[in-house]
Amino acid sequence: MKDKIFLKKAIFDELYKIGKINLMQTKLLFTEHHLAHGASAFFTSTYSESAILTIDGVGEWAAAAIMHGDESF
Repeated sequence: MKDKIFLKKAIFDELYKIGKINLMQTKLLFTEHHLAHGASAFFTSTYSESAILTIDGVGEWAAAAIMHGDESF
């Protein structure tokens, strides 16, 4: 739990080590766990539309998710 609470600071600290960043202009955006898995599968596929099912034992609150991938959005 401690690692997740300070994750944003840890990322900024590591980015700072590899080169100066403007903390006021840099935004970190975090997505839902299963959405990240689904997007990764969909956007690397050759399909323009698909049904996406993710099942995972770890995540925020859900262990599974059903999504619809559509390139037209």
